[in-house]
Amino acid sequence: MDVILPKNYNKDFEQVLSQPYNKYRENLPVVKYRNAYFTHSGIGLKNFKLLKETLFTNITKKHYRHFYKYAFYKFFLGKNIRISGSNILLLHNHWSKGYHHWITECLIKVLLINPSEYTLVMPNDYGKFAFDSLALFGFKDIIRLPDNCGFKTEDITLVANPNSGHYNPKLLAYLKEQLIRKCSAKCSLKFQYDYIYVSRKNDRLRKVENEDEVTNLLSGFGFKMVEIDKLNFFEQVTLFSKCKAYISIHGAALTNAMFMPKGGKVLELYRSIKYVNPWMNTCYWNLTTASGLDYYYQFCEHGSNSDISADNTNIIVDIPALERNLKLMFGR
Repeated sequence: MDVILPKNYNKDFEQVLSQPYNKYRENLPVVKYRNAYFTHSGIGLKNFKLLKETLFTNITKKHYRHFYKYAFYKFFLGKNIRISGSNILLLHNHWSKGYHHWITECLIKVLLINPSEYTLVMPNDYGKFAFDSLALFGFKDIIRLPDNCGFKTEDITLVANPNSGHYNPKLLAYLKEQLIRKCSAKCSLKFQYDYIYVSRKNDRLRKVENEDEVTNLLSGFGFKMVEIDKLNFFEQVTLFSKCKAYISIHGAALTNAMFMPKGGKVLELYRSIKYVNPWMNTCYWNLTTASGLDYYYQFCEHGSNSDISADNTNIIVDIPALERNLKLMFGR
């Protein structure tokens, strides 16, 4: 894809442009293997070689070495079982226990196979959102893999992983259409908001420390605050399918932007990249633009727990800057 700049692009975003922009895979091959081994997290080995379909083509050599050592260790010293039968399927990957990786890297693979033909192997310790989403597609059966347990099998089908953090617009659109249609039939959501702000006020890390000031400003623009952890998967999809503008701190909740109608507006609040680490995780910039949405950003000062990772850093939002971004979003 050609680079689609943030709608409020400024010089502070310039260094982010050196990172690859939405370098997605056109095709996700569907392959079969015999006599292979898989860790609990979905990394595959055959003849002591890593199965490339269970990794990512855009990982670093350091990641590759880590995955190999991890799989080798689990093969010899971990708890493992044997799974027999035909048409066994694996969809999950090493990072997909999280909501974002599950939806965008694993659930999207369901579009490339006929679920009714397969018995799916899934870790038992995945969240309810994963099993709720799988229930929409009618698998032949689901085998729940015990906690911390790998498996060996004589016959298995794999769908290759997409590039992590990069998204095929056509596959996204198809998955979006399927999920909105299927989830709306199972949803009893009693409210619907055009403008949504997602709060992490009850989380231990990565929250907005001056949230009262933020919500006071946002309410004047018609935003409603939502605590996403109080909604099930069906409700999240249905809620965001009608959302026109969405603001959130960087995190998995921004995955729900993919369900918004085209032309919607998304503002991501991200910890400053001036000090600790100049690298930005651009997965939500990529996701929103690949979904046909307008992307806005705001870099924010670190809060009381500054960390090299944006996932562990609280932020303090500059209120005048937020107001300027809101006026730009709404043409005021």
